[in-house]
Amino acid sequence: MARIECADKYEAQKLAGLAGGRGPGISSILDVIGEEVVVGLQDGSAHSILMRGGVEAGELADFFQSIFDGRHRLAGADADGPHIVLSKG
Repeated sequence: MARIECADKYEAQKLAGLAGGRGPGISSILDVIGEEVVVGLQDGSAHSILMRGGVEAGELADFFQSIFDGRHRLAGADADGPHIVLSKG
């Protein structure tokens, strides 16, 4: 499980929606630019998620990389204020 701080509550809710199956689903991390994580979605679109800082952006990218590599699967994504709580299965 990972608890990572986003820039604000809205960004945490957006990430939870994209990752938690309420949207097309995150298929890749396209780029990490400072505190911004650009994610690619299964429908071919891209979205930007703002994290609290560069460390948190790196933590989010690392978390998803293990899922993309097939070592884990995403079991849950929930927003808790400005935090995103992600769990692997």
